[in-house]
Amino acid sequence: MIEDNFIVENKLIEDIQKYATDEEKKYLLEYNKMFKKLKPEDFGITKYKFNPDGTLNVFDDVILNNRNLTKLPFKFGKIDGDFICQKNDLKSLSGLNLDGVSGEIYVNGNPNLKLTEKEQLWATLNPGKIIDFEDRVYKFRVGSNKLTSLKGAPKKIRGDLNDNSDYFKSLDGMDKDILNGLKEDIQKYATKKELEFLLEYNSVDVDKVKPEDFNITKYKFRPDGTLDVFENVDLWSGYLIKLPFNFGKIFGNFDCSGNKLKDLKGCPEEVNGSFSCSDNNLINLKGCPKIIKGDFWCRNNDLISLEGLNLDNIYGKIFLMGNPDLILTKNEKLWLKLNPGKLILKGE
Repeated sequence: MIEDNFIVENKLIEDIQKYATDEEKKYLLEYNKMFKKLKPEDFGITKYKFNPDGTLNVFDDVILNNRNLTKLPFKFGKIDGDFICQKNDLKSLSGLNLDGVSGEIYVNGNPNLKLTEKEQLWATLNPGKIIDFEDRVYKFRVGSNKLTSLKGAPKKIRGDLNDNSDYFKSLDGMDKDILNGLKEDIQKYATKKELEFLLEYNSVDVDKVKPEDFNITKYKFRPDGTLDVFENVDLWSGYLIKLPFNFGKIFGNFDCSGNKLKDLKGCPEEVNGSFSCSDNNLINLKGCPKIIKGDFWCRNNDLISLEGLNLDNIYGKIFLMGNPDLILTKNEKLWLKLNPGKLILKGE
């Protein structure tokens, strides 16, 4: 039995997790002794870096299973991997930067966990990213019917809603706070009121947002409001319908892929690294950077032309796979012959 004066040393945490009874673990957590002098290594985290603001970047998976955690032991910045915190007693995800997790987020087995409205919206716009409540409907199919709305539909959907019907024209009937798996349908079918709801928590509000909201910390605004950035810019999110700033020069890579952009308004004038606008809804490249000193990626869009792209000012390769309707002009075809291997139209 652990006595009242027992002092928990960092090196004993592994043994405590392995040998302590449930009652002893609860005792330790009640007095918060395990969180006073902990280091990431105490949780099996070895590849990490603390940011100046105290947040923790991890360059690997974070695995915090079966530790009786009621709260996260650190405030996490970016996680280059999965975040796995199953079978604990979390009440919230406070301390976790959802946008900073490159992999999936596993928090099932936390019966008292509640997501905030903003987290619920994030889960809606990033379907399948949070693996949480096992009692949710995984998929809901309404195809091959003549439904015009979703009144009476399940309020919780963990996976996809299949609506391959030409009659469905409204999201009326779905609980938009906790809806999941409808990213495509939201953009295609949502009414103005429904979009206003979704955009209420969308940080793309130029009157309110700061570069820090997008993990941009090294920057300078020009007198005209143009934003120069002295580091990589990563705007991958799945929900941006416009860029949050008018960017100038980027002294690194610029990634705005995986969103709902229909144009490149606000894109940088010049990028010292690579530029990616893949997986959006672009039909041309108007607004594209004038100079890109790395590779140019524009995969899986709806391109019909390369209007706006200066081929000669792309120092690296140009990747355009997944644009089946793209038609090159005579000059572009000639450029392709004169620069073999520079422009990639097919392949993975």
